[in-house]
Amino acid sequence: MDTLTPEKAHRHFAAEAFNQCWEFMNLPVRTPEENRRMIRAAETSFWHWQFAPERTPQNDAVSYWQLSRVYALTGDVTTGIHYAQLGITTAQEHKLSAFYLGYAWESAARAYLLAGMASKGQEALHKARTAAFRVKDLADKAALELDLMNLSPMNETVGSAIA
Repeated sequence: MDTLTPEKAHRHFAAEAFNQCWEFMNLPVRTPEENRRMIRAAETSFWHWQFAPERTPQNDAVSYWQLSRVYALTGDVTTGIHYAQLGITTAQEHKLSAFYLGYAWESAARAYLLAGMASKGQEALHKARTAAFRVKDLADKAALELDLMNLSPMNETVGSAIA
């Protein structure tokens, strides 16, 4: 029988909370309570990852991306921008692949566009597209490019279903 250690529990709950957050992010419309639960799930996932022994800078980058997106989607664009910047810094400092850097810039573009900061949003979108061009894995590249295609000032509204 496998013994449940605190480290294994942290890994388990980090993944569970991350997946729960995705369920809320994928809803076409969320209630205020669902938005609160989505934020709690993203924060919980990030918190638990901090104690998982196999945590890597990629885990942090993905967590920052998810946090940025949920805060942007719920209208807290200032916090969304903050987490996007942490994701960009993490990807750059740890020389993460273009996939992680592209998604960090994608989250910044989303938050800036939702904040009405069109110039910064377009600049971040350009940097995300530049990174997407360098993604080697075709499935990862397609996922990032699809998210970038769906991201524009015309498509983004606070609380949108784009996730």
